[in-house]
Amino acid sequence: MIGARAIGPAIHIAILCTLYSAAGEDDSAIAHIRNGIRHSRNDQPDEAIAAFSLALQAKPAQPTVLMLRGDEHVRLRKYNRAIVDYSAAIRLDAGNVDMLIRRARCYVALKLDHAALGDCSAALSLRPDDPEALAIRSRLRYISSDFEGALTDAKKVVLFGDDWIAANMAVGHCQIADRNDREAIEAYDRILVLDPGNAQALYWSSQAFQYLDREDEAVARIQELIRANPSQRGGYARPWPYGKELSADDLAHGRAQLVQLFKDRPAMAHEVKLDDEISLWAARKFAGEDTPGRLVWDATQPTDAFADHLSPQNGRSGRVRMRRHESLLFGHGPSRRFSLEEQWKFLAFELHNVQSHARFHELDELAVAGELTREGYVKEMARLEFHALQRTRAWYLDYFRPWAKAQNINSDPNVWRIDLPLTFDEFLAHYTDKNLYPWQPYGEYYDRLRRWGPSNHASPPEP
Repeated sequence: MIGARAIGPAIHIAILCTLYSAAGEDDSAIAHIRNGIRHSRNDQPDEAIAAFSLALQAKPAQPTVLMLRGDEHVRLRKYNRAIVDYSAAIRLDAGNVDMLIRRARCYVALKLDHAALGDCSAALSLRPDDPEALAIRSRLRYISSDFEGALTDAKKVVLFGDDWIAANMAVGHCQIADRNDREAIEAYDRILVLDPGNAQALYWSSQAFQYLDREDEAVARIQELIRANPSQRGGYARPWPYGKELSADDLAHGRAQLVQLFKDRPAMAHEVKLDDEISLWAARKFAGEDTPGRLVWDATQPTDAFADHLSPQNGRSGRVRMRRHESLLFGHGPSRRFSLEEQWKFLAFELHNVQSHARFHELDELAVAGELTREGYVKEMARLEFHALQRTRAWYLDYFRPWAKAQNINSDPNVWRIDLPLTFDEFLAHYTDKNLYPWQPYGEYYDRLRRWGPSNHASPPEP
């Protein structure tokens, strides 16, 4: 949501004292208010609520004190109780815009969007340019796909609001939703002038460039996103010289695996030399650069995935497998051979995914011990794969795309998930069918672990 004013006791104690003195109240009510504000400033919301309640017993019809108590309920995320206080205050002071906005924020927190929209509209009828009410209404209109109305409100927030970056972000999101991609880029660029590393602006402007088929500019924004926000690399690093010492036998093993891979999957070897950087990288991974043991290429085809891996374990080498082709129409139609780029993407993903071998095994052990729920196991395994996807994307930008350009080979950034969401939670939100990834196969893995104990299972279908 566009930046909201902080909820808290913003009324100065001197003002409240003046109000009560003018009303002829005794000192006890003022003392309770003073205590409530002190507790609030000391981050003691329960004590603050108790003090404000005593003040309201002394003088019930006080909208300001009702508002202060409502603010403390919000701090405790007791939004229904806050709404009761704000509603009582609004009945006493129907023209109080701040109270309407406070209640609207509570309605938003409870996903009561229609009620929130009503409060925002009421507030704007009294104060037409209030940036907070405009910001909330813009977000609500966006959620309901009223992109034109959302954009109108967001543009006003740019003019009248304090959070200029958030307001332009809202404008950009509205424009991109309405496929006004050039205008969206302009809004994101205004943000990047002030905050060049802003992850949201870089990510969404990349999306807009893709919609306009301006691929190089889209890729450049993702490269800047990764450079400015290291967490987007997923732990990817390109050490040079390499950190782990590999023996001549290790390197010979890695090269031999790659030679065999090229024989078994000849599409991967098109225009690729064994001494190209992408080949040298893959050979070192097969040699065991990132794992406790070597990896071998296994020419057998996975049955439930485009590619999979087994981690080295108990002195046994790990493995990597990839399909030759994709079956269409659920296996009843013709097959399609994977392209050079697709097969290199599968290989790069599995070689990055196996880097998490220790964590994979740790999660298996936690599942066996009953210290991890089925839901927790599935999500944590998917989290590891999300980071592997981040590393694979970074590798594509670092290795494969420059190689493809040098060979005059067209490369499709979307094959490499260039539009991978910024956070794991956003990534996981795309997978709503629990009959599919990541609940299948990880749910089955969990059930098997609980029944039979740990096993060195293959990785699942690529997300």
